Amino acid sequence: MNSPEQIVSGYTLSFDHGIALECGVSAAIIHNHIVFWLKVNKDKPEAQRDGKIWMYQSQEKMAEFFQFFEGREVKYCIKKLVDAGLLVKANFNNNHFDHTNWYTLPDCIYQKVFTKVQKCTNRWDKNVSIEGAQVVPSDGAEFVPSTIIRKRKEKEVIPEIVVTSPQSLEKLKLSNTLRAKICKEHSVEVIDLAVKRCLSWESRPNDEVGIMTALKKGGDWNDVENKEDILKKNHELINSLHDLNNKEVCGRKCVVGRNYIEFNTHMDCIRFETDSKTFIEDVKRWVGDR
Repeated sequence: MNSPEQIVSGYTLSFDHGIALECGVSAAIIHNHIVFWLKVNKDKPEAQRDGKIWMYQSQEKMAEFFQFFEGREVKYCIKKLVDAGLLVKANFNNNHFDHTNWYTLPDCIYQKVFTKVQKCTNRWDKNVSIEGAQVVPSDGAEFVPSTIIRKRKEKEVIPEIVVTSPQSLEKLKLSNTLRAKICKEHSVEVIDLAVKRCLSWESRPNDEVGIMTALKKGGDWNDVENKEDILKKNHELINSLHDLNNKEVCGRKCVVGRNYIEFNTHMDCIRFETDSKTFIEDVKRWVGDR
């Protein structure tokens, strides 16, 4: 274990308080890293594209720089920043095999970063102007940090989701959010069929994956039964026909096996197997409804 002197590097990181609240501290640290290199690249012509300054660095190199991030964490944070409208991503590489991303800021943030006087809002909701090293409140009043009371962000109250769903969905372990999504996007008939498919898969990873897979393929299945249902019904029929074994049916000797039924003469043999989709219809033509 390292000593305290070895642990302390003297290198500190900073990040935007608002970005940390919205996207998390890790994403805020990465955002600040990108902003730093945008400022470094300000006077480099090769870093300018579409009227903006850009920086480029692979996610693996970013993770290597920080040392406490993994590549997948950097990838996740960048996605959160892009989805939140806090980062713009592109690819200007001349080599088509080079997939290193280029990054810059959206217009609303870009203007704040690359102007001498920045208008911003600090963490205590005080509008201030930053010019040189002076901090001047917008209302001209004396700025005394020790007298400012920080406003706590009120906790968001997440309303409870009340879902009225088909009875068939009660057979599966689903979250209320997913249950509500399914009921909103699909009819009762489609849901019932998908639940039936899902329950027939013994090797499904979990109910949520199973039901979404079944719903996705619902249009392909339509009302056609799956293979498991067909085999089950075919075996039910053949089990009910064992009393016909070695008896004459329509002038032929009937032989009932475990997975087949035959109608034989000394000249030929007609055989139907249970893995056929038309097994029930074929057999009923010979023995009728039983």
